[in-house]
Amino acid sequence: GIMSTPAVSAAIRTREGGKAQGGIVLTASHNPGGPGEDFGIKYNEGFGQPAGEEFTEALYARSLEISSYKTVQGSSDVDLSAPVGTTYALTPNSVVTIIDPFDDYLATLKKCFDFDKLRKFTADEGEGFSLLYDGMHGAGGPFARRVFVEELGLPEESLLRCDPRPDFGKCHPDPNLTYAASLVRKMGLRSDGSSDPAVDPTSVPTLGAANDGDGDRNLIAGAGCFVTPSDS
Repeated sequence: GIMSTPAVSAAIRTREGGKAQGGIVLTASHNPGGPGEDFGIKYNEGFGQPAGEEFTEALYARSLEISSYKTVQGSSDVDLSAPVGTTYALTPNSVVTIIDPFDDYLATLKKCFDFDKLRKFTADEGEGFSLLYDGMHGAGGPFARRVFVEELGLPEESLLRCDPRPDFGKCHPDPNLTYAASLVRKMGLRSDGSSDPAVDPTSVPTLGAANDGDGDRNLIAGAGCFVTPSDS
């Protein structure tokens, strides 16, 4: 039942030939909803991109006209562990279909990047290359494992905090110098982002990255340097 926001965007853009006009995303996205004030609702448009201001303003205007709403009662429970392709009818006009959360995302990535060359690089040409990815116990972790470990053959040790947890492991999943402090230290950086002169740059991973809770913002770190989420 977990998808990163980029994976949802890929599904919106590609499923059934991309006929969806958009999609609603329930997301841990630093919006002040839910018991932990870390839950929100996003609407992504037809290419999977975040809704523009013109759309959200029109939606807000319509919301002011709502006088009543309906709920669904007596429908089938949805088993998220059911086989891919299983369907559940909620109403005569609406159906829930169980999908593989990775399929559309991987297919989209493979149109953008040459996975054969990446595998070759990580296997032999990239001798000395190492990666450290911090999933911050968010939705991006399983996708990192699927891409980096299962598809590209990087070692499991490349992954840090990649098991999603409802409470993010009591951490705040914001990929910055404060909340990704463990990754920052392992990349030979000090808490202010500057290079730690006491650390040998050749002893740290070549590339580091951390994702936020829903996997659509990232901090990038190199040996002794970093890029903030806003810049990346």
